[in-house]
Amino acid sequence: RALQTFGRDEWARLSARAAAVLEERGQFEAATLLALDLGDDQRLARLVLRQASALMEQGRLATLERWLGTIDEAVRNNNGWLLYWLGIASSVKDPAAGCRHLEQAHGRFQATSDQAGAWLALAGLVYGNMLAWDSTAVAPARWIEEMERLRAANGGAIPSVVELPVLEQLLGWVNHYPESPLSRHVVERAHWHLGRTLDPQQRWRIAGIAIGFAVWQGDEAAANALIEQLKVIGDKQTPVTLARLICEAWRGIFHWTRSEHGSAVEVLSASRAQCREVGLGIFEHQFLVQLILTAMSAGQSDEAARLISIIWATFQPFQVALLQMTRAMEA
Repeated sequence: RALQTFGRDEWARLSARAAAVLEERGQFEAATLLALDLGDDQRLARLVLRQASALMEQGRLATLERWLGTIDEAVRNNNGWLLYWLGIASSVKDPAAGCRHLEQAHGRFQATSDQAGAWLALAGLVYGNMLAWDSTAVAPARWIEEMERLRAANGGAIPSVVELPVLEQLLGWVNHYPESPLSRHVVERAHWHLGRTLDPQQRWRIAGIAIGFAVWQGDEAAANALIEQLKVIGDKQTPVTLARLICEAWRGIFHWTRSEHGSAVEVLSASRAQCREVGLGIFEHQFLVQLILTAMSAGQSDEAARLISIIWATFQPFQVALLQMTRAMEA
């Protein structure tokens, strides 16, 4: 009806004006929807970059990927940050595609001497490779070597402006290669930030590094103590994020390893439900695996079999190790 009333050209002019007003007023998502309708790539690129971090925090990776995919390829390929966020958004369901975008982003950041972007792209590449570490011949070693070269050039440190997000992305590396020099540095810096960072969300995001490393060292008491500290900062007003849910998963793990099966089921089931409620269902398998192990630990073979029948539908094709582990549990 609007097109019939105003005509296509006038309607496009009014929509462009409305998008500009919405952007000025900070109503970025509404402005983005208009920019999508208009096919305004420059405005869309600007708006998406303003919202990318928040969308990722909310678990709206599919939305972020869809918006970025709408932007003209020539515009996107000329902007390292657009490529970076496309790589991050697509890595969870397709690590190979995500890494291709991140490698492009890294090259773009190098060409424009954007050191912050280069660090984040490298961390994203390590993260993406670790997601698929069991199903691809591509290893993160070359990116770790480049990161270590940059760290050496920066006095052995990760630049403070990007340190926290880089630490978050290196969680998988630390879990799989805790003995590496970079892992030791990451753990040390995670502890440093945990002692000084007051923001609850930032604490949740880096706590998994310290917890996992403590478990690797066999110091379950330290890991438990950290989880209990974090539980204090989690309340109904604190948004539920993947980082917070992963820390809750650790709490469930410690319950079932102590044969506190009822408590483990309670914690892990609640975390699984929250994972789905906040749009992070793609990570549901992490809680199902622990619920299966809880049932097996309790000698509840029927319940373990029931959960195994559910978990098959949650896997991504590249999660070969999880598929193999589930087959072993089924056997």
